[in-house]
Amino acid sequence: MPMYSLISGRLRTLRANVGVACIGTGIGIGVGVGMPLAVAQAQEQASMATAPVLTTGQAAEATPVDAETNAIVEPAKKFSISFEPAVWFAGVGGDLKLPRGEPPVLLGTAPGTSSSGANGEADINDLGFDDPQTSAFGEANIGYGRYRFNVRGVYFSQDDTSTVSTTGSIGEVDYAPSDTLTGSLDFLLFEVQGGYRVYELAERPRQNGDGYVFRFYADVMGGARLYNVDWTIDREGVSNSTNSFDDSWIEPTIGGKLGVTLYEQIDIDLEVNVGAAPFGDHSSSSWDAMLGFTWRPIENLGVQIGFRNISFNLKDGDGADEFAWDGALAGLFAGVVLKF
Repeated sequence: MPMYSLISGRLRTLRANVGVACIGTGIGIGVGVGMPLAVAQAQEQASMATAPVLTTGQAAEATPVDAETNAIVEPAKKFSISFEPAVWFAGVGGDLKLPRGEPPVLLGTAPGTSSSGANGEADINDLGFDDPQTSAFGEANIGYGRYRFNVRGVYFSQDDTSTVSTTGSIGEVDYAPSDTLTGSLDFLLFEVQGGYRVYELAERPRQNGDGYVFRFYADVMGGARLYNVDWTIDREGVSNSTNSFDDSWIEPTIGGKLGVTLYEQIDIDLEVNVGAAPFGDHSSSSWDAMLGFTWRPIENLGVQIGFRNISFNLKDGDGADEFAWDGALAGLFAGVVLKF
């Protein structure tokens, strides 16, 4: 009975709920880490119970120990690689402006129509094109000593039909309540980053000699981000009422990443970066935040869940030919982690 009380007393469940809100999306995330942490703690207790007791004259040859600090001396891992395929359940938001062109095409008497030909700006939520979609999302990471390199990409595609309840205009398409709009978006986001680990801490060597109970690290990152956007908006039932735009942007990025590893099985990381390319009439800026939680019950295989929000401001042209999207893409992602 005393042994049972000791073990059950140590198998405490830790639960962390993280609420993250995104402007224009209203999507949140709750991450529960109790079950994986309890499993890791149970394995630690089991390894303590079954570990052989060394008598005088015996040596733990498989676990070298620093003579001064009595800490486990780990062989340096020079090279590591991981692949993280996932799906992202994300929705778009923000304000969108499409080129109207010259001369303007006036399709009705909607109050949003401008006789000067100035293109109108519309809220994507008002257009009804903000429904979350499942998208392919992936990342690959390479580490060599303190140096890091990663590539990350996502392809978001949406085709939707909506009956609007407001009056306005979007590019050459004017609309009024009860009008039906169809819209499509193909959005490619691709990133390349290099980084350097500026700080790393390892505390409490595990009883079985396999790493540490707690690790913490901090990386600085820098790289580039590519956007490719293809928007098409159409008002049903009216000829010559289609407006579309397709273009690409590249911007430099800079940021950082913080991570915690528990029992060599549970990884929690937060990455934040910003980007900007203020190049005249063709410009972009952004900030990106990503929170991830990974459980690796097997050394080289894990499952991952997280939340990502990327907000951006993309512009091209001016006057009636201006395209502008002050928007965001945000939502939950889930996948697997293959680590070597």
